[in-house]
Amino acid sequence: MITKTLLHIIAFGIFCMFMIYCNYVELNEFVEKRNNLRLSQVRSVLQKLSKDSKNAKFNDIPLVLIMCQNKGSIFQSSTASGNRLQWQRQKEQFKTLFGSLLYFSNLAQIRVLLFTDSAKTSAELLSSLAKWPRYQRSRLTFELHNIPTEMLHREQLMQWRPCAWAKMFLGEMLPDFDSVIYLDSDVVFLGPVEDLWDIFSKMNTSQSIAAGSEPWYVEEGRKRPAAGTYGINTGMLAMNLTRLRSAVDAGLGETLQNIIVDQDPPPRHDQDALNIFLVDRPEMLHELSARYNFIPSSCLKVAPKCKDCTEKGILVLHGADSSFYRLVDAKSKDIYHILYEATDTLEDSLPQLLGKLEHQMSYIDSQGSRFTFMCQHYENYNQQLLHHARAMVASTLS
Repeated sequence: MITKTLLHIIAFGIFCMFMIYCNYVELNEFVEKRNNLRLSQVRSVLQKLSKDSKNAKFNDIPLVLIMCQNKGSIFQSSTASGNRLQWQRQKEQFKTLFGSLLYFSNLAQIRVLLFTDSAKTSAELLSSLAKWPRYQRSRLTFELHNIPTEMLHREQLMQWRPCAWAKMFLGEMLPDFDSVIYLDSDVVFLGPVEDLWDIFSKMNTSQSIAAGSEPWYVEEGRKRPAAGTYGINTGMLAMNLTRLRSAVDAGLGETLQNIIVDQDPPPRHDQDALNIFLVDRPEMLHELSARYNFIPSSCLKVAPKCKDCTEKGILVLHGADSSFYRLVDAKSKDIYHILYEATDTLEDSLPQLLGKLEHQMSYIDSQGSRFTFMCQHYENYNQQLLHHARAMVASTLS
């Protein structure tokens, strides 16, 4: 009896050792395969996992960012110090953008397609979020993509900031996607990102691009072609890629790079080129109010009055032309830097964050003519900037 029991124990022990060995081999194989995965394979896994998100309604239309570290031949800027400064700012803006998004959104999961010039660039950007609580980081699902440089003409790439043209190729870069929301890295959220998805329900069946106005085209006397009523700014674009591919056989990016060759004056950047393209195709454009892309020129006298901003508050604040780092508009600059500090760790509660914002707006107002800035005489500016924060804090206290 003892011998039989002992044999059973030995057999069970051998079986356990065999299973441990099999799991060990399998784990080693997995680790080895994981270490040898190409970046494209990692992206494939991320894309598969993203399908399990609890917020499928919103994940159907992802956010898109395109960022470059400006190293390497095709993305090289003119000076090494310029590269370092620009890259440091981009990392700061990346963190602040997504931190502000999380502060004002109630979504448990937000899908982001991140296009970069290298895996190193992606890693540095994502590492800038390392101080955040895990539950906050887990709300963002990043899917990593390479920028397909073979699509881009060098002369256009080098004409403006590196990578700026890539967003015009999203229809070709994302052939399996119906719609996306593109964001420049120098934007911050002052309200819920969820409101951006409402744009698509307001577009008709001919409209493939929704964009906010760029009043500088009017301020400059319309010396350059300006789409829509005032010209458009490309810092935030809601794009129906299916309609765009159908409307432009050669692809938007390639078409833009080809039609601007003989343009006089030549376009300064991709935004000029898109305006040129849409001037003759007004049916493709859905014009948005400044609420969705509020830039310093939104305060110009020639700019359209933003009823949406007054009634609902500014949703996306855009530091166009490095205005978050220059004294173009004191209030938007200070709001950005308060958000930048708060999003380092995301430890401040929304009431604490609102308190800091309110204090700084009051301080600027108290200084009178000491601060001169673009939006100084913009009516109800504080209310428009802080509308969402105030409403969200009030709702938690009621």
